[in-house]
Amino acid sequence: MASDTMPIIAEGISWDTSFEDLPNTHPRGAGSFARALRMWRENGITLMQSISQLNYNSARPLGEMGLKAMQERDRMQEGMVADITIFNPATVTDTATYVQGALPSEGIPYVIVNGTIVVKEAEVLKDVNPGQPICYEPTESRREPLSVESWINTSMLCRRTSVVACRERNRTTRTS
Repeated sequence: MASDTMPIIAEGISWDTSFEDLPNTHPRGAGSFARALRMWRENGITLMQSISQLNYNSARPLGEMGLKAMQERDRMQEGMVADITIFNPATVTDTATYVQGALPSEGIPYVIVNGTIVVKEAEVLKDVNPGQPICYEPTESRREPLSVESWINTSMLCRRTSVVACRERNRTTRTS
């Protein structure tokens, strides 16, 4: 599961800006996971299946594609890297709305990232940033540079194909 929302970047925002005073954003940015857990709870999906959908089932394909960092994440298992969210399955819910999209979720008292507590008693701790970026290892490109001549030939072929398809469609439409 992922969110396509953008980070909040605006002048006048500080660490101490309350959630209510943050500029509005899409609620997916603050409540995606809590919303999913609440919806699955309300629809009788098991907790284990819900957690798998949110974590392991998202990390596994990335690991299979060669992203080493995802091969060692999202499983509570010895030797693995795990960020841990401690939540109450009976009360976890999203509170972000389209009017106030930055409101934090409820029912999540603790979050541990890279072995460091970042949310304690449902409060985000100030100046605690232990997260690490997850990136593919740099590799040499496998793409061949496209020559101008090749691009022009491909472009002309596409145009001719489009003209032929257009003429055929028009001829068929007139006879119908």
